[in-house]
Amino acid sequence: DKKILYPHHSLIDSGLSPERDEIKFGTKFNNSNLFFSFGKLGDEKNIDGNIINRNFAIHGLEWELSQNIKFELGEIIIYTGQNRGFDFVYSNPFIPYFLNGLEHERKDVNNDNDNSMVFFRLKNYMERLNTYCELIIDDLQIDKTNKDHALGFKIGFHNLKQEKFSWLIEATIINKWTYLHHGDNTSWVNRGIPIGHEYGPDNKSLNFQATYRYYDYLLYCNLNFVNKGENNFSTIWDNSAANNVINDYDNYFITSFSISRKVKNLNCEVGWSNRPLGSLSLSNLNDNLINGSFYFKLILSKDFSSLLNQ
Repeated sequence: DKKILYPHHSLIDSGLSPERDEIKFGTKFNNSNLFFSFGKLGDEKNIDGNIINRNFAIHGLEWELSQNIKFELGEIIIYTGQNRGFDFVYSNPFIPYFLNGLEHERKDVNNDNDNSMVFFRLKNYMERLNTYCELIIDDLQIDKTNKDHALGFKIGFHNLKQEKFSWLIEATIINKWTYLHHGDNTSWVNRGIPIGHEYGPDNKSLNFQATYRYYDYLLYCNLNFVNKGENNFSTIWDNSAANNVINDYDNYFITSFSISRKVKNLNCEVGWSNRPLGSLSLSNLNDNLINGSFYFKLILSKDFSSLLNQ
């Protein structure tokens, strides 16, 4: 499968967090695609033990600048509250979410339960080397506020054209306060797993992946170098001058190796990994990262459409 390493895990929505309820819409006109969706994340409890409803919405526009270049911009928002249901303000795909956050009643930090983020994506398809980059703007300080920017950036290169060997390499930088928010359970996490970058805020990483097909076998390798700071999803948001001093960073080397084979409708995979999905975003210490573990996976896939059409 030439798409085994692509698309990459987005900084906005990596696809690694648990399932969620979502309704999607999209339409295409000329060389543009307009899309928007809304739904519900897993509910959480606040510090007082109250159930907080967590909702989200996404809208954006993608342009095909040429046959090989695509540019995309959009917004995503998480909004929460006790007994808070669907907000019709965020169902309009043409009104920027951040304008709603400028309303007077939302300027109060204690009542701000709407966490929006702007994103930009650029993809360039070439014959042998494809590139992509992604920028997220969680918080951009225009005035002198003594606060840090909350940004994220990723650039990647990959070659999936060859049949036997394919590879992907990408570099990512996530600022200290990106994904975090002062609202009631409004940070970028769903059921304890990050929605965006798998290692959360305050990290720099360099990731390399490669696959090699040897007859009916597929060999896979993933090497990830992570420079992780102190902030994680359990950190209380306090983006101020007093809390923006240089903090300590720990270095991690995260690896995965596997070999798999598909026989008819059954895919068998055996491998070794010390990849702790989501745990580095919650804690800087993880014994599983040091020890790692072997695993065995079986996936049965069957297309039942032919039976339904009979």
